[in-house]
Amino acid sequence: MLVLNKFNKYIPVLVFLISIFLVLRVSLESNYNIHPDEESHFTVVQFYKNHNYIPAVNDPESDFTYNRVYGRSYINLLGFEYFFMGKFSNLMSFVHLEEYKIVRLFNFFLFLILGFLLYFNKEIKTLKYSLLLTPQLLYIASYINNDFFAFFISLLVMIQVISSKSYLNKFLKYGRLNYGLFLIFPFSLFLLIISKYNYIPLILAILLFLIYKYRKFKLRLILIFFIVFSLFGSRIYYDILINGTNKTELIELKANNLGSEGYRPMDFDIKSNKRAVSTHLRSKGIKLTELFTIFHWHELSYESFFGKYGYMTISSSQFTYNFYFLFSILLLSILFYPLFIKFNIKNILILVLALGLMLLMISFSIMHSWMNDFQPQGKYLFPIIGILFLSYHILKIHNKWSYLSLNLIICFTIYSYYINCVLEVT
Repeated sequence: MLVLNKFNKYIPVLVFLISIFLVLRVSLESNYNIHPDEESHFTVVQFYKNHNYIPAVNDPESDFTYNRVYGRSYINLLGFEYFFMGKFSNLMSFVHLEEYKIVRLFNFFLFLILGFLLYFNKEIKTLKYSLLLTPQLLYIASYINNDFFAFFISLLVMIQVISSKSYLNKFLKYGRLNYGLFLIFPFSLFLLIISKYNYIPLILAILLFLIYKYRKFKLRLILIFFIVFSLFGSRIYYDILINGTNKTELIELKANNLGSEGYRPMDFDIKSNKRAVSTHLRSKGIKLTELFTIFHWHELSYESFFGKYGYMTISSSQFTYNFYFLFSILLLSILFYPLFIKFNIKNILILVLALGLMLLMISFSIMHSWMNDFQPQGKYLFPIIGILFLSYHILKIHNKWSYLSLNLIICFTIYSYYINCVLEVT
């Protein structure tokens, strides 16, 4: 038993230290733009490297950031992650590396920060395993994209929610302002809201948890929510200020001018024979069931959640996918453990709500692939990880056997990432 306790204590830190070198190796040794949309992300960073403002859709200065296939640009998203990357690139200009590798280090440093916040905080128990739960997380930490920033912010928000010593909990429980440091939480939540819409189910879970836990301190909660929505409203107001209320039409017009045939909005008409095969499947008469029977959405999403690299061209071994399938069942089974210990309405409601939000997350991804663009990418389902570990925390799942299971998973994650990704892309 003593050996098991030692194993559970030190393995997470050891695995994290190994993962640092593997992520850094992919960041520095893999070629440019062999990763999904890396060039499209990089061009937006280059804009913010040389500019200090958010451009309007019609700003000619930003034309070079538009993808010549879809005719769209990440620069029109609401988030600030590319601005941060651009300024990070300027700060790191003294490093003698190609510019794209310097920008890759942004996500790498976010990975480092998360690791130290998770693995050297004694209050963080099960949540620390979330960073290493799947090799795909290590992968998106190693190249230029906006997915890891959203995941970073989501865990930063959850750390503040879970840790009793966080400025958020000190404010909500005792009313301590801590020199305004409690504002870290509403600002983080604001960044998460504008970064990725697929995190909405996780945001709902976090808000419901806070409302239930601090229901006796309504005014303090209202203040937190007021700050979040004020920040969000200010961002929307600025967007309307520079683009007007017809931003969607402006983006479509630009896409028609710059996009390739089949991917332009003008080609999406149901009678058009120019539409790309993978777009707007519903309007082409494809049934929802055919998304699974013909297009295999579930298989591709599952595989890319647990390890599919490059432009979805480098797959992990079948053994890897089988392993994670078994452990996925185990992770979900752990959620039911409290019901065997104490069968009550509260635990049942938490379980139903957690599973319901996970299904909502999956539904969002399915509908996007069916109605817009067929993109069965597992990274869109990463908020499920946050919902899962928040549920573990609420249900107080902290037994040694659940830790053992999670430790085995993260050990396999490192092995899989090295064998299936590091050796392939470097």
